Amino acid sequence: MPLKVQVLHSSDLHGHYSDLLAFGQPFDVWLDTGDFFPNAASMGDPGFSVEAEVEREYQAIWMRGADDLAGRLAAWLAGRPALIMPGNHDYLGLAAALQMAGADAEEITPAGLEFLDLRWAGFRDVKWMDGHWNGESRDLSEVVAATFADEPDVLVTHAPPAVILESELGFGIAALTEALRTSERVTSHFFGHDHRCGGESAEAFGVRFYNGAKQVTLRTVPVPQRSEVSGSPPD
Repeated sequence: MPLKVQVLHSSDLHGHYSDLLAFGQPFDVWLDTGDFFPNAASMGDPGFSVEAEVEREYQAIWMRGADDLAGRLAAWLAGRPALIMPGNHDYLGLAAALQMAGADAEEITPAGLEFLDLRWAGFRDVKWMDGHWNGESRDLSEVVAATFADEPDVLVTHAPPAVILESELGFGIAALTEALRTSERVTSHFFGHDHRCGGESAEAFGVRFYNGAKQVTLRTVPVPQRSEVSGSPPD
């Protein structure tokens, strides 16, 4: 069992992937915590609107037009796995696109998955803002409870927990902070969404927090060394 996992964390690239493909240091897994794609709708335009089908088609065309980006990412990964958490600006499935290009890629969900001797689980949902974007929710208590029921070692979300690496924009999820406060299992929490705290890390409740917004950063995650339970005591 490895003692640590080298996680290459990216988030909120919004179509700016050059630093990712240029990253040449060794890593065990690429973890993206959302908002990988650019959008057709512009938040800078007064009265902008978002249509899911338009965004999905736009992102698919962009992916193909960027010199077959899925294929280039698969080649860059060179057999290393990718774990993907969609963000509120993502309408195309990045994990599915990578799989079609031959990469070993999985999307993280509340149900979780076992990977590199760690349990990974999380959710894409974000606090309700204006109802424009994907995954906005007025009540996050159920998805938080479902995620923690899986007892993950590594928690992966798009949005931050409340008051931890959260700016005055108020994107943090209070139910997430309360669940982390009492968790005895989570050792690391990866997220993005709040650009003003991108690249920062913190520690609280025995958990290490990483906001990867607009960054490509290598992080080290320890692997808990759990004792094996034997059916009978040793001689």
